[in-house]
Amino acid sequence: MRITEHYLIQGDVPFLDVHLDHDNQLFLDPSAIRNAAGPRARQAQALLQAYFIEVLRLRQSVGREDQARGRALLAGLHEPNENRLGFSQGGVGGHAIGPGIADDLWDLLGHNPAAVDAALTRIEDIPLFIHQVGDDLISDLTTRIIYPVLAQFTSEMVQRYPALGQRLTTERIGIYSPQTQTWEEEAFTLPYAFDRQILLIPKNWVFWRLLMDPDAFYNRFATTSVQEERQRIGADGRLWKPSKASLNDEFTDHKQLNTDRAALHRQGGRDLVAEYRTQVDQEFEPLTDEELHLRTAA
Repeated sequence: MRITEHYLIQGDVPFLDVHLDHDNQLFLDPSAIRNAAGPRARQAQALLQAYFIEVLRLRQSVGREDQARGRALLAGLHEPNENRLGFSQGGVGGHAIGPGIADDLWDLLGHNPAAVDAALTRIEDIPLFIHQVGDDLISDLTTRIIYPVLAQFTSEMVQRYPALGQRLTTERIGIYSPQTQTWEEEAFTLPYAFDRQILLIPKNWVFWRLLMDPDAFYNRFATTSVQEERQRIGADGRLWKPSKASLNDEFTDHKQLNTDRAALHRQGGRDLVAEYRTQVDQEFEPLTDEELHLRTAA
């Protein structure tokens, strides 16, 4: 049952009209948020940037206290179940970061050349380089970090559509504070249905996959940079470079090549990730209402 069906709301709505009783296979995407207009999107983007910049700063620090604070920032990303997004089967659930994944990601950020050499600068860049992180996890992390912005949006929707307020509950949620750079508990009053609170999502903040796609980066930038490095003039005077097919056979670990090439070029003053991000932004088109409806079909 969709939100509008459950609350008998007629007409188009500005929020994502998901099913309440199971997860919907769309993802909250930082890149989509970056391309959205308005102060709310800018506020969400600022939170994402502040969080990840601090995590990276603490990861590069040699201080024991900084290391502990950085691990705590990652470990605080508990699973969000309120947005009904993701891949859970047979119900609603989030993945986010448990203690084990938090430790793994902390270690990987410290040893990953793309992070060390500042090619990895945003939370949406992580899947380009790190195997353990994909669409579902980034969506969950994004939800947790921008939770206050989504809660404010939800409250505004309750004011606009009073039926949403027929049952509200108040729960204390851990949120990221950019002022203190820590997790702090805050009470949020939100609609409640099917045994969980409801966190509404602006429609143009989601996509069916992460826009910063590791395979696209591999094909457009990582392998292309190898071709450029190896190209030469043959005996016949013609320009030769290795084929993409041969490079695919040579570099079977796409994310490892992404890491190596991004770090190498960043050291030389070229930011492949920023170039790819510009392409993503130029090509991005939000999903239409029809596409959203089809991708959230039961």
